[in-house]
Amino acid sequence: MSRSIHTTRRSVRELDRARYSNPDEKQDALDSAQQDLNKKRLIKRQISEGRGQAKPPLIGSPLEHIPIEFLDTNQYVHHVVREADLRSVLKGLPPSATEGISRIQLGLGKEYIESSNDDDEPGRDPYTDRISSECLPGVWAGQILGTYRPTSGLIKLYAYVFDENEVPLPGNLRDLYLRIQTLSTFVHEVAHHHDQLCRVGRGRWLAERYGLVEWYAEKMEHEWMRKVVLPYLEEAFPNDVRELVEWVEHHGGIKLPLEFFAGDSRTTQKDGGDIIRFETSSAFESLVEDVAKAPTLEASRLNFAWELHYADEYDHCLKALDGILAENPTFAAALVCKADTLVHLDRMDEAMELAEIVLATEPGNLDAIEIRGDVFEDRQEWQGLIQNSQEWLAKSEEDSSSQRGAYMHLAIACCGKGDFEQMEKWIQVRAEYDGKPNPTRIRKSVYRRAGQVMPDQTQ
Repeated sequence: MSRSIHTTRRSVRELDRARYSNPDEKQDALDSAQQDLNKKRLIKRQISEGRGQAKPPLIGSPLEHIPIEFLDTNQYVHHVVREADLRSVLKGLPPSATEGISRIQLGLGKEYIESSNDDDEPGRDPYTDRISSECLPGVWAGQILGTYRPTSGLIKLYAYVFDENEVPLPGNLRDLYLRIQTLSTFVHEVAHHHDQLCRVGRGRWLAERYGLVEWYAEKMEHEWMRKVVLPYLEEAFPNDVRELVEWVEHHGGIKLPLEFFAGDSRTTQKDGGDIIRFETSSAFESLVEDVAKAPTLEASRLNFAWELHYADEYDHCLKALDGILAENPTFAAALVCKADTLVHLDRMDEAMELAEIVLATEPGNLDAIEIRGDVFEDRQEWQGLIQNSQEWLAKSEEDSSSQRGAYMHLAIACCGKGDFEQMEKWIQVRAEYDGKPNPTRIRKSVYRRAGQVMPDQTQ
């Protein structure tokens, strides 16, 4: 069984940088990106390989004597956890979860990751040529983060690859963050071991039931991170934890708990389907990028507020924005971000007020116009939505991606008014813009958002 990089990390997160007024469009885009990631197929392959194999040994080495091996270490290959870290976490876990673990290895995993890959053009790190992705600027994580072998009780964790002089983050903070991620993978693999020994092995469910197996590992990872790993790190590295929180507070404009950096691993449903979630850990990774290239502190804080927004951390987002606006009350980009966040919180009157403030000084601000349209849609003020959409189209460049939202709003407004001929016109325009000859999904979304029932559903 293998632990792949979360499907919600960088490649998917980038899709959400543009605003989507239609949630179905966002889901289409995310579903498409999801197909290009390897998480599910890698895990499925490992589960398939494990079918029919013997259960893991009931008795492994005593907890304090489990062999822990560090392999492949060099100037670019880094194991950011210590033996003491792993043993301390093991001691904090339930005995039933650790019984039978025979060995723990930390290595590069280059050959294994290569043999498991089926991507025609995978990314690779510049130092070892391992199949990897850049999780922090200058830091490369393997396509697979760790594995568990049920036949032997062996857990493997795969190293990060980086040049210590090329990472724009203080070394102790870099290592603390990567240590969080590595220990997250570690307890995930321990959860697979516990599952195989105590649940799958006793017939509770079949190992090939991908959804149940991965759902359980992610569930226990989330629980053990908060009950065992994070408290351990706070006790063992108090100065590094404090400095990491202060670094984010300065550059991101908000003080956050250590739990924020662990993210939420629960991305698999029991039936094997994926839950699309923009992790808080990815927000931190983006902040590190922005600090290296953002022109001002205000810019990096605003970008971080948007990342909090994408991760559905709306309260944190508003708090960060309030800090920005306290120093610059007329900062239109921050007002737009706050208004957009208020829409998600269903605080429509406040969102409209902020959008109007922006438009009073920037009449062509398309984001503010779209937010105003979202409020009209929520209020079912169809004529206002039509007028707003027409203004949107008039002030946007022809054939710009922004116009797709205006077409959708026009179709929704016409549906709400009962003008189905005009509705079909705008649905078709929107479908042609998206290059989709079959507008069925768009039509369903239009009826739903207009609060109407499609005719074929009444028969």
